[in-house]
Amino acid sequence: MERQRCRLFSCDSDALPSTVPLAEAIDDLYGNSSLENRIRMVIGVLQVELAIDEPRSLKDKRRVVNSLKARLHQRHQVSVAEVGSQDDHHTAVLGITMASSSVPYCQGALDRVLRMIRVQRGCVLGDHKTEILTGQ
Repeated sequence: MERQRCRLFSCDSDALPSTVPLAEAIDDLYGNSSLENRIRMVIGVLQVELAIDEPRSLKDKRRVVNSLKARLHQRHQVSVAEVGSQDDHHTAVLGITMASSSVPYCQGALDRVLRMIRVQRGCVLGDHKTEILTGQ
């Protein structure tokens, strides 16, 4: 079976056209001179401080934090890391991030994450800070 190369949306099975770099093909398709004019990346960053309910050891804290991290990642498709107070078994500081192409979607998703943390058993939401970074 002979392999065919495609340029944009049309295929020519008789002759193999020269390949075009992806950025040029997109520019040709949309008629723009710069790829940066069309791509908008939004990064949402949420930092939360949690008070752990009645921990007896770092192992108790780790159980609560790991469970919350797994649930947040699974339900909201966010990246979660413990970024502070690792040695304090009463407090955890989590950094939560997500990428999107829409500021309202990113803000709404981080608000849903905060609501989920507020009702989470085993910890109490303390201070939190949300930041939205845009690429343009």
